[in-house]
Amino acid sequence: QESLLDEYKSMLKNECVEDLSRLYILIKRLTHGLKKMSEIFHDHVYDNGKETIELMNKGCTPQEYVNSLLVVVKRFSGIVQVHLKNDEAFTAALNRAMEKLVNTTTESKKYPKSSELLVRHADHILKKEKSTDCDSALIPLL
Repeated sequence: QESLLDEYKSMLKNECVEDLSRLYILIKRLTHGLKKMSEIFHDHVYDNGKETIELMNKGCTPQEYVNSLLVVVKRFSGIVQVHLKNDEAFTAALNRAMEKLVNTTTESKKYPKSSELLVRHADHILKKEKSTDCDSALIPLL
């Protein structure tokens, strides 16, 4: 089982999604296999999402920050939905990793926190779309 999990880490890193599908089917049959696999997935998503924290530490705009979060979510939710059969363990792992990213604070007091960037982005959208239907502006972002 450990050698399969080591191979799984390599597949995630190299984004060998077809192999991930096959390995998922094999490991799903093992006791506690998916639990360990989803933990590895969580760590991988978080590590890949650290670029958003780096952006925050460089003083990015709220739009850049939100867009970088959305890229991470879309990339890995696609993998979960298609190649990991929308398994709830992986969906939860993705959600926990994104929550951890959003709740990570900046290293410097000079730049705004994640929550501030998210509020500024929402405020920008609402002000921008004041004269039009707000729902039509938010739907593409979701």
